[in-house]
Amino acid sequence: MSEFSQQRAQFAADLHQHAQQFGINPEQEGTVEGALTDAAAALHRGWINIKSAVTGQDAPAILGECETGDSTALSSYEAALRSKELPVEARNVIQKQHGKILSTKNWITQHKGS
Repeated sequence: MSEFSQQRAQFAADLHQHAQQFGINPEQEGTVEGALTDAAAALHRGWINIKSAVTGQDAPAILGECETGDSTALSSYEAALRSKELPVEARNVIQKQHGKILSTKNWITQHKGS
């Protein structure tokens, strides 16, 4: 779980860096980049919260929370990928991150019932 939390923190940092590179304020509400940065940051916070809540909860409940967080983030990433305004380099980063989040979510879904 710690690995996923660190990965999500890196995703947020990467998105923030790319937004600045293109002269976009990622904190500006209503922008695709802002939504993605928020999504990546929320993912990181979610994984941190899960990590701190592990004691006293059963594994399926924890995995369910992780799955929910990843589903929310995937929706933001997919909305961004539908945008025609994304520079190619940013689109590539977003597609790569989306693929990793989707892979993790699928793993969680598979193991949640175990």
